[in-house]
Amino acid sequence: MKRTKQIVHIGLWTEFCLTGRGDSVVYEKCKREGESGLKSQQWSRKSPGVLYHKGSKKCLQVSKKAPYRLGLRKCSETKDSQRFHFEVL
Repeated sequence: MKRTKQIVHIGLWTEFCLTGRGDSVVYEKCKREGESGLKSQQWSRKSPGVLYHKGSKKCLQVSKKAPYRLGLRKCSETKDSQRFHFEVL
């Protein structure tokens, strides 16, 4: 299996991925190797807890006020809103 660098939620019938669209992040069906749009679903770790979207050259960020939404913003080493903690259950 080839690594695609996608953030995937595996559902009962299909897989959904975080996808960067401009400054927004949407949740849509995962793309496969060779499909157009795969690059918009590729992420990497810039530093501990910071997720970098290669296509936009921006980082994943959560809004500070409700409704809390994910977006893409210029990366910052000091913004807590760009730091995520993941746990394996």
